[in-house]
Amino acid sequence: MRLHTGKWLLLFLAVPAALANAALPVVRDALTDAATPAVSPWLRYLPSGVGLSQQSTGRLGKGQDPGIVFFRGSYYLVQAAGGTFLTVFRSSDLQTLMTDEQFHWELTKELVDNVEAPDIDIITDPTDGSQKLGIYISRVRPFPGFIKVVVTDDPAEGFEDKGYLKGVSGYDAHYLEHPNGNAYLFYSDFATLQIIQMSDPWTTQGSNVTISRATLPWEMEDGYPPINEAPATVISGETLNLIYSANNWASVYYLCGRLTADVNSDPMDPSSWTKDTSGPVFKSANGLLGPGSGTFFTNGLQRWWAYGCFTDPSRVERHIRAQTVSFNSNEEVVLGEPV
Repeated sequence: MRLHTGKWLLLFLAVPAALANAALPVVRDALTDAATPAVSPWLRYLPSGVGLSQQSTGRLGKGQDPGIVFFRGSYYLVQAAGGTFLTVFRSSDLQTLMTDEQFHWELTKELVDNVEAPDIDIITDPTDGSQKLGIYISRVRPFPGFIKVVVTDDPAEGFEDKGYLKGVSGYDAHYLEHPNGNAYLFYSDFATLQIIQMSDPWTTQGSNVTISRATLPWEMEDGYPPINEAPATVISGETLNLIYSANNWASVYYLCGRLTADVNSDPMDPSSWTKDTSGPVFKSANGLLGPGSGTFFTNGLQRWWAYGCFTDPSRVERHIRAQTVSFNSNEEVVLGEPV
């Protein structure tokens, strides 16, 4: 193990495990399908092949609220590390993502109060059109919180602080570059999911709009105040899927619901969104309790869903797990059961 110190970070480097030899087959609606609209320009960085085996599903390590992307041949995961600290994990192999390279960043002291739920997204820098990593960091006190944006081209080189997003009072931010050419930020203000248009990855445009509210019985099962949080999006065909989490994250009733919208509709129009009221699309099963607060990512071969859950009834520590997803005939994402 080597230790590097610098202005922004400490880097712990471990020898990576060998890449798995067997590649997973391309799913029906893989992002390489020409009939599927481009979700984001970051697809240009997908390699011709990435070694992964079915063993890549399941536990990645201790943690919660995972944000994962595949960028320029490597997987990146970001986690809050307490106080003003973030940890960015990097590996060419999903199985060793949380044991390979680790970059530890200290943010400004103004964020000392409960930094949590950072989301990492691939963004287009408006200054030069290049692709970079944008990290959207939640500060939940004073409630309902604020969102700070930091940007990096390489975690080893540190980050650029873009400040707080104006007009956003909430947490669990998720940034989407839409096929319509616009960009949007989804976030929670606790009881509702909000969307606001972005003029660039760190500048809001206009006002926020409510697209979902916790009103269904299974969204309020644990007697806790109603919650809709942790929005995550994935596009298949003409359908924009949004998965969100409901109930208290510390309970066995934490679970996921689904909203959908036609990609040709205006996501800022609440009537564009349809909530699946039939029941949760992802919930406790197979001894994995309270699954939720997840993210979608792709390696060019398969689309993946990563999420946090408890692995024992004591519910002391959450763990991050990842599994592949599929889509039904309506292009609605099918998460299956936690594995």
